[in-house]
Amino acid sequence: MRKKVLVVVLFIGVLATAVFVACNKKDSISKEAAQPQKFPDVQAWFMQTITTEYAATEAKVMSGEIPGKKLQWNDGITYQKDSTIVYQIPFFSKGLRAYEISDTNAKARLPLNILDKVGYRYVVFNKYRTGVTSFALMTIKGDKSYLQRHNHSLEGVNYRSVTADFSGYILFHTWDEHFIIGWRYQNGRPVSGIYPTTFQVSGRIVDNNNVAADESCRTYVLDQWCQDCTDYYTNGEYTHTVCQPAFICGSEVVTTCSEVGPPPSGGSGSYPSYSLGNGDPVLCPQIFAMKLVGNSYTGAIRGLGVSFLPDNGGGSPLLFNWQKFCVTIPKYGIGPEAASEIFREAYNKACKQTELALEAGMPPQGAKTALYFKETLLTNLKKHNVAATFSEGEATCSGNIPVTTAKYGPNCQ
Repeated sequence: MRKKVLVVVLFIGVLATAVFVACNKKDSISKEAAQPQKFPDVQAWFMQTITTEYAATEAKVMSGEIPGKKLQWNDGITYQKDSTIVYQIPFFSKGLRAYEISDTNAKARLPLNILDKVGYRYVVFNKYRTGVTSFALMTIKGDKSYLQRHNHSLEGVNYRSVTADFSGYILFHTWDEHFIIGWRYQNGRPVSGIYPTTFQVSGRIVDNNNVAADESCRTYVLDQWCQDCTDYYTNGEYTHTVCQPAFICGSEVVTTCSEVGPPPSGGSGSYPSYSLGNGDPVLCPQIFAMKLVGNSYTGAIRGLGVSFLPDNGGGSPLLFNWQKFCVTIPKYGIGPEAASEIFREAYNKACKQTELALEAGMPPQGAKTALYFKETLLTNLKKHNVAATFSEGEATCSGNIPVTTAKYGPNCQ
């Protein structure tokens, strides 16, 4: 059994990953402003966020605790994902950095992307329709067979979609390299989630310090590999880079759990058994008031509810109303408005997911439908940050926590 080193690693983050060589020794955050303005609004937001919320990051870069990063704005891409505009910007790190997942009792393996210099890392920005923005580091790592089939290329694998035969990992970290979450893919489909040391999923707590909660979960070690590189110059002109042998610069125990969701609608050719009431009763694009409490934004939301109406006159309506939800979203990489939008979109997505589950014959109708909805909402929140959560009831969010009344449909105006 090799010794495990738990690293304090930090949204948002799914993620075994890829790496770039930094060509500039002085790639401090302030240099980002010198990049051509391909996405000026996102660049301006990013610089303000980094300056105001991550001032300590520069000190960590100078001390070598985390690598400096240089965003390649001119090589970025943008596209729309549902109602969110996504910006995917590649970046270089000062020194190589890669990840490898292995069994807890296995010998650490040198990542392929260190050996082959094959790896992809991006900063992914989500700009919601309310105008607020959040971001996380995304790492893509193909497995050995996939890279061999595709001539060591990950073209076509990005935040929006993956290739039909992609097998490997996608990991998410915060700006200062704290692991958030990840996913393992086989043949283009996510087959398991990857979670930090202690997390909650589907209403259960899984603690990696103990035996996994059920047979669908397994414990692994996520090793972080680093490689120090030095740039050489002649008469002020860059000539070449020399890198030292790679070494493990941190490890973290993680748990992978099989992800089994409801089947897609329409597969049977029959009409859905239930549909969302009133057409599509999604929460309006409003801002829920959030207050910074410790390291998280917290807010109370009243008037939350959802209805599912039977099709073709069969069955009884499923109506659910909650007095108040107390919502907590960690502050890392976001502001209070982004925290509000994360909850709103997670809630609306849970409405649709529950509708699809009902038409597929699951979950049981009645009180268990409400439980299914809340578990799905919690899972959606934790995909943004594993520490995000909510509690139900009038007694929650006691004290000086702001309260917002939810708005739907015609009340959005």
